[in-house]
Amino acid sequence: MAKITGSPRVGGKRSKTRSKFKKRGSKITVNQEVREFEIGDNVQIVIDSSYHKGFPYKGFHGLSGKVTAKRGSSFEIKLKRGNKDFIVVTTPVHVKKLGVKENKQVKNSKKKAKEIKEAKKSKKE
Repeated sequence: MAKITGSPRVGGKRSKTRSKFKKRGSKITVNQEVREFEIGDNVQIVIDSSYHKGFPYKGFHGLSGKVTAKRGSSFEIKLKRGNKDFIVVTTPVHVKKLGVKENKQVKNSKKKAKEIKEAKKSKKE
C-alpha cells in the first residue's frame, strides 16, 4: 500500500464562504463603482462576490472601520479584528457607508429649535 504524503487540502481564498458571499440584491451599478467616501467616514466591509476587483479577505466581511486614505480608485480602511489593527485596501463596491439615521421625532425637534432661534433673532431686530 502506498503512503500518501504532503499536507491535507486546506482550502483557499474563498473556502467556507457559501452563505457569506451569497448574492443578495441587484447587480452592480456604475454609481457603486465610482462612489466617494470622505476621510474619517465610518464604513462597513460588505463583500460583493460578483465583483472580483479589489476583493478583501473573507475574514473582514461585515467588519466596520474608518476610511483613512484614498489609494487610486480604492480606499484604505482601518479596522480592528480582535486586538489587532488592520488596514484593508478595497474598492467602493465592497464598502457600505454607515450613518446615523434620524427618526422623525429628532428631526421635528431640530426643526422646531431652528424656528424658535429664528423667531428670537427677528424679535431682537
